[in-house]
Amino acid sequence: SITISTAIKKIKREALPEIYFYHHAIPSKNLVSRLVYIFLSKLLFLTNKKTKLIASTNSIENKKFAIFLGTNLEIVAIPIPEIKEEYFEKEHLKNDSNKELIDKLFSKKNKEYYFFTYIGRIAKYKGLINLIKTLPLIKKNIFLLIAGNGPISHKIKKIINRFPEKLQKRVIFIDRYINETEKYKILEISDVFIFPSITKSEAYGIMQLEALYMGLPLINTNLGTGVNIVAQECDHIITCKERNSYLSLANSINDMEYRLTSSKYKFSREKIKAQVMNLYSN
Repeated sequence: SITISTAIKKIKREALPEIYFYHHAIPSKNLVSRLVYIFLSKLLFLTNKKTKLIASTNSIENKKFAIFLGTNLEIVAIPIPEIKEEYFEKEHLKNDSNKELIDKLFSKKNKEYYFFTYIGRIAKYKGLINLIKTLPLIKKNIFLLIAGNGPISHKIKKIINRFPEKLQKRVIFIDRYINETEKYKILEISDVFIFPSITKSEAYGIMQLEALYMGLPLINTNLGTGVNIVAQECDHIITCKERNSYLSLANSINDMEYRLTSSKYKFSREKIKAQVMNLYSN
């Protein structure tokens, strides 16, 4: 619609508007959608020279797209919203399953066990089926917390229910929309954030920055997109090399548990948050 309206204005010799074209990702699943997106984008930039291309990361894909369009790429960081100090306790989760584990999550005062958390859309491309399948393979002191809703919520529940009761008790699945206050409180009381997406349609991953801002170490997957630019492998970030393998993801989870307990890896919540804030200031 923007391309057509711009073309009509040009035909009528009317003043063209300044357009900010925010490029998230070229469609990767459907060839027709991909070709239409590329063709109309090129046409828009040819028609209106006032169009500016902006993106959240300077990834290889974004650079190539800018060259194809014959324009410069401007990077605009997505800001982290202000964290509101509102009342939030475990009673807010009282209607969610696994109340015993929720009590443990809120009352934790030692490092005998760890909560590895995912918050976001419950969709196939997020890699959550792989995450659930890691349960029998990860260490017994690791619990999974998954929060959000989406089209495969029912499938996630089915997979969880197939496990023996002992394994089911190591998962909290909060199957509903999580508001901002709940999100940051859950991050605050978690130990690690997992971002297990499996397709290149995951172009950035703002939840990674929000988790790092809260001082959480992170596990992501090797997508070759902005996901791996804003959160690059280091002491407190593990990038799972095989993006669609629950075996590889399980190894990464166990590796992170080792890093949490080993003196070899020196990181803390304060240090992680300071590094993220430094990234924003630059």
